[in-house]
Amino acid sequence: MMRQHRSFVHLFLWSVIISIWGMVSSCNEQNIPDPNNSNSSLHGTIDTFTVTGHTVFDTGYVVNALLQSPLGVLNDNVFGKTYANIYTNFELPFADVNLTNPIFDSIVLCLAYNGTIGLNTQPINIQINKLANKLEQKTYFNQANLVSNATVIGNLNNFIPNRTDSVIVNGIKEAPQMRIRLSDALGLDILSQNGQSALSTSTNFQNFFNGLYIQALNNTTGNGMSYFAMFHPRTRLALYYHSNNGFANVLEFPISINANFVNQYIHDRSGASMTINTNNPQGDDLLYLQGCEGTRVKLNLGNPASFKNLIIAKAELILTVDQNIQGLPSKLFLDYEDSVGNRLNLYDYAYNQNIFNGNVSSNLIDGKLVYMYKFDLTKHLHGLKDGNIKKSDIYLYAGDLVVSNYSSKYKAERIVLGGNKPQSKIRLKITYLK
Repeated sequence: MMRQHRSFVHLFLWSVIISIWGMVSSCNEQNIPDPNNSNSSLHGTIDTFTVTGHTVFDTGYVVNALLQSPLGVLNDNVFGKTYANIYTNFELPFADVNLTNPIFDSIVLCLAYNGTIGLNTQPINIQINKLANKLEQKTYFNQANLVSNATVIGNLNNFIPNRTDSVIVNGIKEAPQMRIRLSDALGLDILSQNGQSALSTSTNFQNFFNGLYIQALNNTTGNGMSYFAMFHPRTRLALYYHSNNGFANVLEFPISINANFVNQYIHDRSGASMTINTNNPQGDDLLYLQGCEGTRVKLNLGNPASFKNLIIAKAELILTVDQNIQGLPSKLFLDYEDSVGNRLNLYDYAYNQNIFNGNVSSNLIDGKLVYMYKFDLTKHLHGLKDGNIKKSDIYLYAGDLVVSNYSSKYKAERIVLGGNKPQSKIRLKITYLK
């Protein structure tokens, strides 16, 4: 009897398993690779959800002491003209500067290259003025517009960056850099303070000499910008002098922890074809991303109730490039805002930056090379549907988050993405379990 009972139980269990298998296999489901585990897969349904997007002006950035400073002019018929300028002061190389019988030779502003954007085939004119007021150790925003003196103390006309050729300085080869000779009057003025209180500490020196305004003038078209590493040892104010015996020397004033520099961005959108329409409930057809406090994109993921009953296994936001303006950014970035406007990282970024993604990728679709940016928003959507995140809006930036700085603060990248345009429409692809 015991054997018959066990056989009946085994037969019953097998019939249940076969019935369940028939129910599962009859659904229109797929095996989806699990992004968190390369050796497993998810079993679920894929749907595409509607996302609306609007271009908005990007303002309120702190623009001092960023990782680098752009200088130049970008011009195109989509975004218009963008000028990038620099305010900066300097510090002493050491305390209590007291040189022995120095005789002035020249003074040169040196900026170390850290990349370029655009074609940079059209020359620009650069002008340098002394600052009228001291650069404080405080927060500066882009609209600060610090005041400079009217007297021009340096010019560099028909400038096209050369990042490949070294420069020879006093017989020594140095890495590529932009060099602008300044007025002898400035160098003589600084050297006149030799051995005095103005050259005793960096604070005293900055009280004596407020710093420089380095400006790309608007009298040239310009099709590129140079990025400069402001904390680089080759970025400095170099005062060349010699002693009574003719021996040449240099006093170098660097930019580091006791100095300050401020980026300035000016956008002239007159004649630009970009349109900003935040009132379109269906979202705009095209979305415009521009760094250097230009524009960002506000994306709405829809009503959280749409996801309420879904067991979300994976959520992927897919953005398609519609127009490549100055070369594609290697990476874009997303964040969201809390109820009081603080910018916060998405949960997915904090969990795993590689899975979060945001890198540009190329895809061959119908014989055409299409560029896309993809983000994994799985954990963010969990927070949204569970009510831990209150707002459905997220924000897209040209560039990436670097440490605590958004690179869109200092990178001049610009790109046009599809929004509601059918052939380049935004997609939110969700894999969910039933």
